Amino acid sequence: MTHLPFKEEFFDYVIAAHILEVGKENDLKKEDTQLKSFPTINETIREIRRITKKNGEVFFTTPNNEYYKTIKLTYSELKNSITPYFNEVKIFFYNTYPKLHKKSRKLNMANIMPKILSKIKKNELIIDSLCKTKSQNNYSVSFFVEAKK
Repeated sequence: MTHLPFKEEFFDYVIAAHILEVGKENDLKKEDTQLKSFPTINETIREIRRITKKNGEVFFTTPNNEYYKTIKLTYSELKNSITPYFNEVKIFFYNTYPKLHKKSRKLNMANIMPKILSKIKKNELIIDSLCKTKSQNNYSVSFFVEAKK
């Protein structure tokens, strides 16, 4: 994820689903203390930016640590990692529907793909029903990020 085999400015759209938290986990394994920034995440985002065409768009999804209470990214970690590399960044809380069961996992590809496809196809009705710009009671399973180069 830090060395992608594509030439510069190759893609109009890039989808980076659930890789940023892997970068954070790798960095935390290397360090004995909590980090304020994450070199692997920064390298990954720089590499994704490198392969994205001018005015291209990148869609990130990553779990919300507010929900998982582990080592996933927080809102501020995500924002601070992405905003230096892109001209426009919008971060959404998604999958904010009520939990159906204590053990059920709310996040699945059936929820991710409609969000991404609706942004690519510019169908705001789908995305508006699935994403919120503010978390409901600080609760969402994941983040959905739109970033424009």
